[in-house]
Amino acid sequence: MVIIGIIIKKYYYRQHWSERLVFYVGHQARGILTLEFDSSQNVSSSLTVLETNTQGGFLPQWLTSHQKIVYSVSREQFPTSNDTSGGIFSFKATKTSDNSSYPLTVQSNSTSGGRGAVACDVSRDGRTIAAANM
Repeated sequence: MVIIGIIIKKYYYRQHWSERLVFYVGHQARGILTLEFDSSQNVSSSLTVLETNTQGGFLPQWLTSHQKIVYSVSREQFPTSNDTSGGIFSFKATKTSDNSSYPLTVQSNSTSGGRGAVACDVSRDGRTIAAANM
């Protein structure tokens, strides 16, 4: 039996293709993963890592989204590895030309204004983002 040690913070921007579901997961050791779940496959091959994005800072945390923009926070080391402030990052999810994935492209980033950013949320109109620090 294989156990995957991933904490899924939240499901985000989802796109349904017949039996496929593409979603993003913040994995502290690897970055932000773009995963695909295909219910037509057997259990050992139904989950695939499509992409690993490492541009979300040190120990990427909680993810949230508004339309096709995905937001994340990093624990610390923003903007350099010597800093203790966390970071806030925005990514645009853009469909690939063959419709197989929605890779994330960094749009902007900023300090979270404190140490240990652990969560973020965006307003309904997408104009304001709030980050919680430890």
